[in-house]
Amino acid sequence: MLTRFGDNSKVIEHDVVVWVDEQGRDQGYVVYMNRNMAPQGNWTPQEIWIRDFVALTSDAYIGLWEHMMTHDLAGKISGEMHPADPFRHICEDPFTVDTREPDGAMIRVVDIEQAFAQRPFVGTRPAAFTAQVEDRNLAWNNGTWRIEGAEGQMRAERTDAAADVEFDVNALAAMFTGFLRPSVAMTTGFARLHRPEALAEMEQVFAVLDAPYCPDYY
Repeated sequence: MLTRFGDNSKVIEHDVVVWVDEQGRDQGYVVYMNRNMAPQGNWTPQEIWIRDFVALTSDAYIGLWEHMMTHDLAGKISGEMHPADPFRHICEDPFTVDTREPDGAMIRVVDIEQAFAQRPFVGTRPAAFTAQVEDRNLAWNNGTWRIEGAEGQMRAERTDAAADVEFDVNALAAMFTGFLRPSVAMTTGFARLHRPEALAEMEQVFAVLDAPYCPDYY
C-alpha cells in the first residue's frame, strides 16, 4: 500500500500491484485508487483511477489488466494511458471504451542549435533539409537553418541557402518531439513546403521511436 499527501493535506491511499514473471523478475506494475463518482440518489458509485501503468512484457500487460477487471464493484475504470496503448483492441466489446486524445506536454525550443545537438537521430538513412524558422521572442532562433541527421546524431547550423520549408518555433517544437508529423504540419498549414522532395527528408529527421507521452502534470 502506497500512501501520499495531496495538496489539501488529506491522506490518499493507492493500491499497487506488481507483475512478477516465473523467474521472479518484476515485469510491470499498476498504481490505482478508488474514488467517488457523482451520486445517483442514495447510491454513490465508485470509479477506479489508474495513476500509473507500466508493463515490460505482453504477459505483464495482459495480467495487470485482468487484475483490474476483477474490480466488478466499480462502475468505471479511468486513467491517462499512452496514446498508443492497445487496451481498446483487447476488449471483447471495444465500444465500451471511451478514448480521448490527451494534451501534449508543453515544449519550448529555446536554442535551435543546442536542441538538435542533443536530440538523437533515429531515421533509417541520412537526411537533411533547410528551414526558415520564425521566433518572435528569441531573435537567435530566427533565420534559415540547415538541419541534418546521420549515424544517430543531429545538427542544426545557419545557412544562406534557400529554405526548403517554413514554419514557426511552435510547429518546430511539435515536430521536434514527434507529436506532429511533418506531413500533418503541411496539411494543416503549420508549415509551408517550398521543395516537395524535402518532406521525405523531414520525416527522416523528425522520426521518433515512440510517441511523446507524459502522465504527470507539472
